[in-house]
Formats: sequence, C-alpha cells, structure tokens
Amino acid sequence: TNNKPLPGVFLSLSSSNKGFKINNNTNNDGYFDFLELYSGEYYIKPLLKEYKFEPSQKMIKIVGGEHYKEVIIAHR
Repeated sequence: TNNKPLPGVFLSLSSSNKGFKINNNTNNDGYFDFLELYSGEYYIKPLLKEYKFEPSQKMIKIVGGEHYKEVIIAHR
C-alpha cells in the first residue's frame, strides 16, 4: 500500500511446458533479475507470509534479447 518495493519475496519462475523452474528471493531493494531466459512463456508466482499478491500468478511471454519489467502488487 506504500508503493515501495518489497524485499524478501519468494519468486518462483517456471516455463509453461514445466521443463524449467527457478526460485529466488527479491533483494534488499525489492527486485530480482531473471537473466538469460530462452524465448517462451513463463509463469511467475510471488509468495511472502502474511501478504496477498495481485496477480497471485502472472504469465509472461519472453522474446530472446528483450528486457521486461513486471510489477506485482503486495497487500498485507
């Protein structure tokens, strides 16, 4: 609700064909970069105790060589 990035959010990123999955947490600044992804569709799901996220899961389509920024809103 304060429009600030949230550190320590667990992020799960998986390919739509379930052949790839990576998990990590947002850094102290509330960000995480997924690097060198192959082109395709991925699902990103954030988790943090006592928080709800909008959306709770998000599908993103990656095209090789492009940069993307996704924003997910957390509510406590």
